[in-house]
Formats: sequence, structure tokens, C-alpha cells
Amino acid sequence: MQEKLNSMEIAEAIRNEFSMATPLLLSNDMESIKFELKPYLQPSERELAMRELRSLIDSNDRIVEEQGYCLINTDRSEKFFLQRLTYWQRVGRVFLEPTIQGVA
Repeated sequence: MQEKLNSMEIAEAIRNEFSMATPLLLSNDMESIKFELKPYLQPSERELAMRELRSLIDSNDRIVEEQGYCLINTDRSEKFFLQRLTYWQRVGRVFLEPTIQGVA
């Protein structure tokens, strides 16, 4: 017989499942920051997401798309992007972490 979980245990299980940084195995490029879009965006929102990203990077930084992710080799920190992005759900060099908007 399965034990019943109370709502606190369920909430904790969900929090643990979605707050863990997921290993990023899509690229051997450990220098670039990887950006993952929210999957439910409309085409116009995707355009806004790219504009948002371009506004936060230096003019000499280049955005490369690889396997559905955007990669940028930049001197800016992951924390800089995690605190500012709206349309992106996860960011990281080695592990993808949820943006503040993605957590909210």
C-alpha cells in the first residue's frame, strides 16, 4: 500500500524537482553562456526575446543558435542575465539555472 503524501511533502518534492540545475550536455563549448527560451512563446514574443538578449550583450558578442539554444561567448556573468531576462527560462555555462522570471 502506498503512503499518502501530505501537501507539504508534495510541495517540497515539486520544488526539489524543478529547482535543481539540469546538466547541460548540448555543447562542448564551456566558455559560452547557453540560453533556453520559454517553450510556450508566440513568434512575436520570440522576436522580443532576441531583442531583449541583444540589448544586454556587448556589441562585439555574437549570438549562435545550436540545438534550440542560443549561445553567447561573453564576459558578462550568468547572474547578470539570470536577474534581467524575461522571455528566457534558463541560463548557464555548464548547468542551466532558472531565471528569476522563470521561477516566479
